Amino acid sequence: MIRNYFKTTLRALVKNKAFSFLNIAGLATSGVLNILIAALINPVKSLRSE
Repeated sequence: MIRNYFKTTLRALVKNKAFSFLNIAGLATSGVLNILIAALINPVKSLRSE
């Protein structure tokens, strides 16, 4: 069952290369930004709690 999902996903990635690139790049960018924002907010929260 999972093999079919992977096959379908791989076919879609190969068929729509530009769209797939945009989706993967967007997910990677949002993940990095979330980590950076969390890293910036965490020290500020600890300063306020003291």
